[in-house]
Amino acid sequence: MDEPSKGLDKETSRDLNKAVNMGIASIVGAIIPIIGLLLAIIALVMGSNVPKNKHTEGKKRTVTTIAVIGIVLSLLSGAGYYAYYHNVQKQAEVDRQAQAQQVQQAQQAETNAKSARELQLSTCLQQSEDAYWAYVKANATSATPQADGTTMYRAYQPVWDTADNNRTTAKNECYRRYPSL
Repeated sequence: MDEPSKGLDKETSRDLNKAVNMGIASIVGAIIPIIGLLLAIIALVMGSNVPKNKHTEGKKRTVTTIAVIGIVLSLLSGAGYYAYYHNVQKQAEVDRQAQAQQVQQAQQAETNAKSARELQLSTCLQQSEDAYWAYVKANATSATPQADGTTMYRAYQPVWDTADNNRTTAKNECYRRYPSL
């Protein structure tokens, strides 16, 4: 046994040693704050229950010092855990928001790209239709205005066939260049 324990009865010495061990265990509580805090409080209570005399005075001071250190470390580590947990939660929320924003931006970009493809396809198809009528007009034998504001073109069958083939080829090329989803 330690030097201050000499002259003590076994029960007092045992209680004092338990208090010291509890105090030391409370320092480990820096890892697990609540357990450390409880152990430090128990060490203080156990130490205060030991009768005060010249043989116990040194160990009681040791118990008190160790218990106070255990309480401080437990509170500090608890605050550290809370700060860390809070920071992790905050970072997770920031990450979720960033991911949601990326998904929204990707969807917007996809919508914009699809709209652009549809516009390009529409323009291309209109150009193939315009090329069809330009070919018919250039190769027609006659053009007769109608009462409804349209014009009727007369042309030989090969002119119509060539115009149809050119239009079909141009439309197929449009669908190949600007596929719709």
